[in-house]
Formats: sequence, C-alpha cells, structure tokens
Amino acid sequence: MAYNDDSVLARLSALNESHDSIATAAQWIMFHRRHADRTVALWMQRLKDSSSTKRLSLVYLANEVAQQSRIRHKEDFIIAFSPVIAEAAAVAYKGAPAEIQGKLRRVIDVWKDRAIFEAPIQAAIESRLSELDKARGSVKPGFGGSPFGSSAAASVPSEFTPLVSAHQTVTKLSVPLKTTIASANQEYEKQVDPTVPAPSAPVYAARLNGLLKTLASAESAVAECVKARESLISGLEKMLDSNRAALENEKNAASELSGRKREIEDKKQQVEVAIMRALGPADSNGAHAEGESGGPPAELDRPEMEALTPPGMDDDFEDTRPESIDYDEDEDVKPLEDVPATELSSAKASTYTQSLPISTNGSNKRRRVDDGDFPDLGNDGEIDAETKDTDQDEANQEFQKSERAANAAQVNLSARLSKEGTPKSKAGFKEIWRLLSIAKPEARWLGLAFFFLMISSGVTMLIPFSVGRILDISTKGNIDDVNIFGLSLNQFFMALGGVLTLGAMTSFGRVILLRIIGERVVARLRSQLYRKTYVQDAEFFDANRVGDLISRLGSDSVIVGKSITSNLSDGLRAIFSGGAGFAIMIWTSAKLTGILCLMFPPIAIGAFFYGRAIRNVSRSIQKNLGTLTKIAEERLGNIKTSQAFVGEVQEVGRYNRQVRKIFALGKKESLIAATFFASTGWAGNMTILAMLVVGGNLVRSGAMSLGDLTSFMMYTAFAGSSLFGLSGFYSELMKGVGAASRLFELQDRKPSIHQTVGSPVKSAQGTIRFSDVHFAYPTRPAVKIFNGLDFEIASGSNVCVVGPSGGGKSTVASLLLRFYNPTSGSITINGVDISGMNIKSLRRRIGVVSQEPVLFSGTIAENIAYGKPHASRAEIISAARRANCTFISDLPEGLETQVGARGSQLSGGQKQRIAIARALLKDPDILILDEATSALDAESETLVNEALAGLLRGHNTTISIAHRLSTIKRSDLIIVLNKDGKVAEIGSYVKLAADKESAFSKLMEWQMSGGEIPEKRPSTEATSHITEFEEIEDDLARDEDAERFVDEGEEASREKAALPSQDKGRSP
Repeated sequence: MAYNDDSVLARLSALNESHDSIATAAQWIMFHRRHADRTVALWMQRLKDSSSTKRLSLVYLANEVAQQSRIRHKEDFIIAFSPVIAEAAAVAYKGAPAEIQGKLRRVIDVWKDRAIFEAPIQAAIESRLSELDKARGSVKPGFGGSPFGSSAAASVPSEFTPLVSAHQTVTKLSVPLKTTIASANQEYEKQVDPTVPAPSAPVYAARLNGLLKTLASAESAVAECVKARESLISGLEKMLDSNRAALENEKNAASELSGRKREIEDKKQQVEVAIMRALGPADSNGAHAEGESGGPPAELDRPEMEALTPPGMDDDFEDTRPESIDYDEDEDVKPLEDVPATELSSAKASTYTQSLPISTNGSNKRRRVDDGDFPDLGNDGEIDAETKDTDQDEANQEFQKSERAANAAQVNLSARLSKEGTPKSKAGFKEIWRLLSIAKPEARWLGLAFFFLMISSGVTMLIPFSVGRILDISTKGNIDDVNIFGLSLNQFFMALGGVLTLGAMTSFGRVILLRIIGERVVARLRSQLYRKTYVQDAEFFDANRVGDLISRLGSDSVIVGKSITSNLSDGLRAIFSGGAGFAIMIWTSAKLTGILCLMFPPIAIGAFFYGRAIRNVSRSIQKNLGTLTKIAEERLGNIKTSQAFVGEVQEVGRYNRQVRKIFALGKKESLIAATFFASTGWAGNMTILAMLVVGGNLVRSGAMSLGDLTSFMMYTAFAGSSLFGLSGFYSELMKGVGAASRLFELQDRKPSIHQTVGSPVKSAQGTIRFSDVHFAYPTRPAVKIFNGLDFEIASGSNVCVVGPSGGGKSTVASLLLRFYNPTSGSITINGVDISGMNIKSLRRRIGVVSQEPVLFSGTIAENIAYGKPHASRAEIISAARRANCTFISDLPEGLETQVGARGSQLSGGQKQRIAIARALLKDPDILILDEATSALDAESETLVNEALAGLLRGHNTTISIAHRLSTIKRSDLIIVLNKDGKVAEIGSYVKLAADKESAFSKLMEWQMSGGEIPEKRPSTEATSHITEFEEIEDDLARDEDAERFVDEGEEASREKAALPSQDKGRSP
C-alpha cells in the first residue's frame, strides 16, 4: 500500500491491542520513516479522536516504533514524537479507567528505564501525569496492594488489617498537618521579625492571642499524628516480634523434619534394596517379574500412576489396607547396579510391596496388592493376519494413498511381542487360556457363581422328567393312590414348586455375581492398560493415534470383560445342561439318542471353521472401529481449521469411507453367522423329525411310554439349545480373543525408554554437552535430523537455538527431555550421560513452555500446580504474578475458574501465560522456552520477558527456541543449526550480527524480508558502521521508491494515451 494520509489513517483505525497487529503496523510505519513527521501528526490526531482502549493501542504502537528506532539508531520517529509525546500521554491518561492508566504507567516506566526519550521529555511526561493525578486527588496504590488488582480487602491478610487501618490514619492526619505547621511557622516568623514596625499595644496583643491559638492548634495536630504513628510503630514491632518467634519455631520444625526425612530415606532405600535382591539378577533390566501369586510385581517407582484394584467382595468394600509410613514422593529410584548388601527381613519387604504409595492426590494411604491381581499376560503368539480392507472408493484414490502411507508409518506392535522383533506363530488354545486367565483374581467369586449355575441348571433339568412322570400317571385310571418318590401327587407339586423357587434364587445370585465380576474385570483392565499406555515412550505415540488407543480402552475392554464372565457362564450352562440332558436321554432310549448323535460331527466341524472366521472378522471390526474413533477425535477436535480450509466435504468423505469398511465387515460377519446358524438349525430340525418318527413307532409298540417320549423330546430341545448355546459361546469367545489380542499387544509392549530405570538426578545444574549426536525419528528412520551435532551449554547461561524450519530446533528439547534416545552420540549434563539417568527425576528438574500451550480440564490453580501438585496457594499466586497472569483477577472465580477442555475457555495469550507460570512454579534447573511468548500481545510480552529476565539472572540454565529478534538478542549465546543437522555457528548476537556473511545474518535477513532475500546492491559509501538490518531497511526503501516512480510513470502514460482516444476505452 502506497503512503498517503488515507493509508496511514486506515492502518491506525485497524489497530488493536494484539502484538501481531501492533508489530505489523509498526513495521509498515518504519518502512516509511521518511514521512515520520506527517505520520506522527496523523497519529496524534487519531489519538485525540479515539476511546480510552484505542488510545492505549496507539500508545503501544508509539512504544514499538520508538523502541525499534532506538535499537536501529534511526532517530526520525524519536525526534518526531518528542514535541507531542507528553501531551499524547496526558490525553491517553486523562479520564481513562484505572486499569488502562496502570498500563500506560508501565509503558512510561519502560521509556524511562531504556532512555527512549531525552530526560527533559521524560520529565515533562511524568509531570503531566502527576498533575492529572493531583487534580483527581488520586493516590497510587501502596500498602496492601493485591497482586491481581487494587482491592486491599481481597488481598490483605487478616493479621495486617489493624496495620492498614493505622497506616491510613497516619496518612489522613499527615496531609493537613504540613499546611498547619507551615501556617503557624509563617505567623510566628512574621511576629518576631525585627524589621516589621511594632503596632499599637491593643493590636499587638490581639495578634499574639491569634498566634497562640494557631500554635496550639498545630501542636494538637502534631501530637495526634505522633500518637497515631506511635500506634503504627507499636503494631509493627508486635508483628515483627511475633514473626521472629514463629520463624524460630519453624526453623526448629524444619530441622526436625529434615532429620526424620533422612531417617525415612534410609529405611526406604533398605527396603528397595531388599526387594531388588529378592527379585534376582534376571530382573535387573527393569522387566516385570512374576510373583508367587501369578500376578505382575508392583513397579518400583510409580507415584504418578495408581492401579485401580477393585476391593474384595468379602470385606463389603471396606478399606482394610494397612497403615504405613509416608514416603517422600519426590524420591527417585536408585540405580539397579552396585546395590549395597543390606540385610532386611522378608516381612519388611512383603509389607513394602503391599503398601506402595499413592500420591496422585497427595494422600498418604497405601494400596493393598491383591494376591490374585491381574495376571501376567506374557508373550504369547502373534495375532492372526487381518482381513483385507473392503469397499475401495475409486473416486478418492489420492486420499486412499495418503491413508495407506500414514498407516505404513505406524509401528507394528505385533512384531514387538517377541524379543527378536519377529511375529510368532498363530495363536490357538494358548490365546484362549490367556484370555480366561484375566479373570483369575475373581476365581473365588466365579466359583460361587458357577455353583449357583449348577443348582439352577439342575433344577431346570428336573422339569422334563417331572412332566414325563405326570403324563404317565395322568393316563392311568385312578391317580389317588399314586406315589412319586414316596410323595402324594399334591405333595409332589408342592415340593416341585419349592425346588423351582430355589432355582430362581440361585439364578438371581448367579446373574448379580457375574455382572459385578464383569465390571471389576473391565475396571481392572482399563486401569492397567491406561497405566501401561501412559508409561510408553514418544515413539509409541508418534505411531499410534489417540483415537485407536481410546477404542482399546473402551469397547475392546468391554468385549473382553463380557467374554470371560457372562459368556463363560452361558457356555458352562450349556455344557452342564447338554451333558446332563444327554445322559438322561441315553438312559431313556439309547436308540433315539444314537439318531441324535448323527448331527454332532457336522455341527462340530462347522463350529470350528465358524469360530476361526468370526475371530478374524471381529478383530478387523475392532481395528476399524479404532480408526473410526481416531478420525472423529482428530477432525472434530480441529473443526475450526477444517472449516477455515473448507474441508467439510473431504472430511465427511473420509469418515464415510471408514463407515463403509465397518459396514462391509459387519455384513460379512452377518453372512457367516446366518450360514452357520441356519445350517445347524436345519440339521437339528431334521434330527427331531427323525426322532418323532422312530419314537412314535416305539410308543405304538409299547417299548416306550408317552411320558418317556415327551421327556425325551424335551431333553432333546434342551440338548439342542445347549448345542446352539455352545456355538454362540464359541462365537463370542472368539470375538473376545480378537479384542483381547489388541489389548495384549499394548500389554506386552516394552518401551525403549523405561521410566523407572537409571540413577536418580539430584540436580540438573552443570554443563550440557551434545557430542556427535546423530538422530532420526523412529517413524521416519530414513530422514536424518542430526548428523554429528556438537555444542556445549554452560551452566546458568541463557542460550537461544535458531535455524531454518525443520532444522531440528525442537528436537534438541525432545532429546534433552529423553523423549527419544540419540541414534548415536551422547548427551551429558555435568559430565553424566542422560541415558543412564532416571527420566522421571530428570524431567522433574526441567521446565518446559511449548509454542502451543497445553492445559488440562480443571481449574487455573490445578493447571499451574500440575508439575508440583502439593504447591501452596502462595506459591501458585507468586508464579502467576511472575508470569503476568493479571487477567485472573477479572475472572469471577479467580484461580478456581474452570479452563475447559484443552483450555477452551481461555484465549491463546492467557493459556500461554498459565503455561509459563506452570514452568516457573517448578523452579527448574533447566528451563526450555519453545517460542514461549508467541501468543502474547506487546504489553504482556514485555512484562513476561521482564519476569523471565529476572528468572534468568538466577541459577537456571535457559534454552530458548525462538524466531523473534527480542528473544534472540536477550540470549547470552546463539546456536545456529543448518539443514544438514549440524551446528552452523555459535556466538553472541553482536558477534554473529556483525558478520554479514554468517548463517545467522542470512537467516535474519530472510525472516525480515518476508521469506525472500532481496538482491544486494554495491554501495559507494563507506559502510563499516552500517549494520546488516540498516542495510536491509535501506534496500527496502529504495525498492519502494523505485516501484513508486515506475507506477507514477505508467499512470501518467496511461492518462496521456487516454486523452486522444477516449472512445476506444481505457488502456489496460
């Protein structure tokens, strides 16, 4: 846009408080600095015509332009602003709300600290603002000010309230006291002045009388002020004495607690050593060993993970966990090698293993490890090959290719089930047994449920026999003298009713027990799988999307739980009923039973092939359901981005293609099930028809009674339903095996970076050294990120890592946090390789602020204290204050405000400041800032940078990954990476910027030119004193002048050509 009054006013009108808006406008204004006087005049005009909020944005713009001018040693705008800046500050300050006035004061303080304007100009600005404050009678907030606002009542502790009142009294008395004393002294000097002629005696007496009254009034006022000040000093002394006594008590308590802590640490170390010795040398690599109970042993260090173990039903869900001592949750796992030989009784080791601490919510309760807890799922065989994807969409082949490419990049978890990384043979009954063994902790209650099942099934099997006997009796002439099992007919009916009632009661017990057991199994599975998922390394999450993992934790766990409880009950019921019925059928008529047996072989063969087919289809359905969940979770979670790029059609098409795949697999499953059940049903009906023909002939010949035939046919129905039940049981069991195989993949996977192995890190202070580091992401092994990366960061220094996009800047932070291990080379802290460190204790000493702030559902206070769950309220407020989270005071619930899912209730800048406060609260030894101020406006960025500057002056080592010049200039050392995965150069900002041929200068030049490096022109003037950025700015200015000259020439030519030939239309 060419420079004119309208373009300047348009820029100023579109201005808002965001940093991007101010930075863009400032860059455009600086580009046209030759028009500085006119620009400042238009700026002043717009300032006078704007609201208070708009005026603040205009002052921010002036601040940005003035600071950039001072940095670049271009005084055009400094000179232009100087005559009007005092008046402009007064206009913006007058009548503005207190919040805006405070922000203006902070901007003016920055000008003063950085000497933006000359001292007389700065003094004039402060004088104008002081006059406005005096005219309003306003007083700056002082004693008792709140960190989040000016309300003293909301921030002053109760013990300070009397002092605040006394201080206010002193202030109130002191203001008129100065005037009273000055007036009295003036009258006194006038009366005792020897140069003044003496008046007459009456007049002199009257004057002396008036002077006495004035002096008495002043004396009284001073005495009252002295009394009030003495009261204030007395209160302060009392508070100091009280705090001194409290300080002494707290020091004594701290010393005592430190001694106890060391004592407990020694005991804890002894217990851990005893446990490690009990585990044996085979477990020194961190793998889980199986204990005597058949379940996996407790992890050595998992204070952040709580395994959900449903309480035993025999104790009526009461907590019977033993009380134990509190362990410091900050303690880290000791190294597994060089364990000192310390003898400890097995009783202590057993007590420790049964009382691992749960510190998620700060409780000191302990979890009882059930002897029959979830069994070791082992390393059984490979999962069957998956069925092919169906219903290919020819019209969307490009999307199909991208989907296949994404799937090909995922890590094949099945191939990791064996140590060699190769899949084993197909699973058979081992896999089924492994599925059933999941219910091992509930064996006692399952046994009781199966006992109830046998009783209810036995009662059911009595019904056909009773019906047959009653029919035989009913066909006789006289039934009054008939006895059944020694009972009369009426007594028999009453006994039969009682037995049927018993069967109903046992059926009730069976159902409720199996339902509860199923819920317990699902709860345990989900808890353990979630814990197993949470301890996986970054490679796992790079290769497996969240939607698929949610599907495994959700629907897959439900299918497995149902398969080993309700389905198992149905199968056992079918086995018992079918076996008992078959035995009674042989006893009743062996001939008819032989006919019935003719259908068993074909049904058994069909069931075998049906089970294999249904297992494969079920596993494919579960896999595709996971993919469907993954697509929905990712796309709906980024709906605004999709809509911004008008991607609704392609995303709906992507989702529908996955739905069609599941639908096709569902149809295939339906066809297989329909074929099997229809075939078995037809075979059963034909067998019943044959038995009716043969049985009718036996009844006519007298070889069999009508009652026996009826009983036999009812038992045949029971046997047939049991046979169909067994088919359904096998079908559901195979579905459970298919779903369980996906869970076993996750359960069996061992992370390449174990969270509990390695030596504890007491301090991360020291020199950080990257030595010949080579690295490629596991999902993209062919793409090398680093090829011999070598640099060193001194302890306590502030280092900035810059480089081109994709050059591995963020990868440096990922490697330092041990999200990945280098392919080769080493990373050391204070000479110790981090690959031998316990990653939990290492990460506790590293603070991270990422470019995209991540918040969790909960309150602001919970998110700030996420890395330090037991932080006090004062620590949280202090961290929020240091990170400039002033917006908290404007929220109705303050720190208890819910941030929503992923911080959806907060703006980007607010989320970023909370993330900074979260990192500051940890007080880390190493602070990693990955574009930490990218989402902040100009004022917030300045204040947060000042807070970070104060932090950087401490003992922390800071690694900044940034593109902004302000962040880069603040660094002590700059490490420049190139696209080859190596260090291009290292040096200070002054050193690298002075070398125009350096990689850093070229990178900055590329960024400042919007991504296109302008062509350099040879200069005839001496340029030894001209910086790189000044040269770039001059080039841009000359380019614009040349472009404007060409545009004006073309416009004049068009106008001249249009005059004689207007009828021919305008020239293009």
